[in-house]
Parts: sequence; C-alpha cells; structure tokens
Amino acid sequence: MDNKTFDDRYNVAPIIFKDWIKGRLDIADSVIFDFGCDTGVMSLGLIHHCSPKKVIGVDINDNYMNLLFEVSNRINIKKLPENLEFYVIEPQGNFSKIISKEVDCVFSWSVFEHVSQPILKQKVVDLYKILRKGGYAFIQIAPLYYSAFGSHLNMIITAPWAHLTTQLNLFQDYVFKAEKSGVYADEDDSNFEKIKASLWSLYSTLNKITSDELIKIFTSSGFTLIDKFTSCCQDTPPASLKAVYRKEVLITEQIVGLFRKNC
Repeated sequence: MDNKTFDDRYNVAPIIFKDWIKGRLDIADSVIFDFGCDTGVMSLGLIHHCSPKKVIGVDINDNYMNLLFEVSNRINIKKLPENLEFYVIEPQGNFSKIISKEVDCVFSWSVFEHVSQPILKQKVVDLYKILRKGGYAFIQIAPLYYSAFGSHLNMIITAPWAHLTTQLNLFQDYVFKAEKSGVYADEDDSNFEKIKASLWSLYSTLNKITSDELIKIFTSSGFTLIDKFTSCCQDTPPASLKAVYRKEVLITEQIVGLFRKNC
C-alpha cells in the first residue's frame, strides 16, 4: 500500500466520518460496523481517530490478517487494539450470525459499488436489521461508475471516461498492454501482470450504481436520509456521452450519505 492510499484510509476517511457524526452519536459509547473493511486500515483509523467502544470489520476476504504488518512501519503500534474485531463473511452471508447485539453505526467507504447487483438491496436490508433504532449509516462511494475514472483503473488508464467510450474488448486490450508507471513503476513484470488482471476483475464486477440509486435503495429499505454530499470530477465529458447520459451522472464522482434508522 502506497503512502497516499494509507493516509486516505487511516486518516482522511475516519476524520471525515468523525466530522459528519459529531453531535449525532456518542462515539465513545458506540459500536461501529465497518462494512467492507478490506485490509482493516480504516477500521484501525476509526479506533485511533474516533475512540469508539468497538469497531467490527467485515469483508468477504481476510486481507485484514496483514494489518499489523501493514501499519507497523507507519505508526507506533505493537499489537492491535482489543476493541477491534474482524470477521470474514460470504457475500450472501447474514450479519446477525457474527454479531450478538445491534450496532450503533454502520460505516462503509468505497464499498457499495463492489456489491453484486442481485444482493445489493438485501445487503442494505441486512444492515438495517443489525442497526439499533436511532442508529446511523454513513455511506461513501467514489469514484462512481459513470464519472471520469469510474472504472477504478485510473492508475493505468489515464483517459477520462475511457470505459464508456471504448469498445469493451479494445478497452480490455489497453488495460493488459498498459506499461508500468506511477505507483507501479518499480513492480516486477510478472507481478504487474497479476495486478492488471486483478484490476480488470475489479472493473468487470462493478455494479454501476449511481448516487440517486444509492439513496433510493437505502430509503426504500427503511432508512431516512439525514444529509448528503456530492462532488464532481474536473474533466468535461465528451458530447458523445452527454447525448446518451445525463450530465449530472457523468460528472458526479462521489456521494456521501448519512442515513438514520428511525426510532
């Protein structure tokens, strides 16, 4: 993990969350459910920046197993906090099987665009079920699929909206023929090929959710939208795309939504 990615996950995201939830939730007495915790860096950041009662990180992989090694050369830590728990769950798994009590807040940062379409609605319903009445769900997605670099391939494909303007097989060819640069400049050749394959797999499984669709899924599942924030990309979409898609969909790069489970 490069330094910028680490800073974004360990510092930026938890601090933004803390600012949003301040005055709404007694964080010191709250259990936070980190949906899609991946490496666990954000979960640890939530512990250190927000000082909650507990953080429960959940994902379909066990990348968090390397968390202590990942952070040991960046922060002064000898062992993971006792109030930090991690669990692996199947994509269609039930959250109630891994937690015994309702949680106070759901946290999810750049995860929901990766949830498979057939189970997307059900995952939101499942989150609603494990959240206490009056609890909050803080949900962020960036980049959104239809934005300039919504392919999540911007580290190897630098042309904005290339995933929407390029024939699929040609786009795939560009990805796999991309040369090493930026954060991948010093990668071993064989490892870089694996990275490109992994990135392509990530791209091919994006669910293409929009900001409006995210809000609709949550509100139709019983949540109330308390606040939202959207940000736009700096690039200007080509006329060919504006003739097909709404401009708002093409330029909206990020959505942050704060939802509440009514009492």
